[in-house]
Amino acid sequence: MTPAQKNIVRRQAEMDADVFLNLLTWFIKESGHKGYKDLMPPDECPKPVIILQDEDNENNTASSIDPELECKIQGK
Repeated sequence: MTPAQKNIVRRQAEMDADVFLNLLTWFIKESGHKGYKDLMPPDECPKPVIILQDEDNENNTASSIDPELECKIQGK
């Protein structure tokens, strides 16, 4: 992967803590799911930090040849 592709993957893999907190609050207050019974929604959700990431080296990083094509997203 090129450095630009790695940045795209990092952004797409990042969890939006606000969205997660809103979903969790909905499950607790609105869904009626028994697994969330008697829980209180947290006041905040810390943003997760990815700590396991390989250092860039010649075996996991490619040089960019066509940035427009390389950074085109065609699906998940």
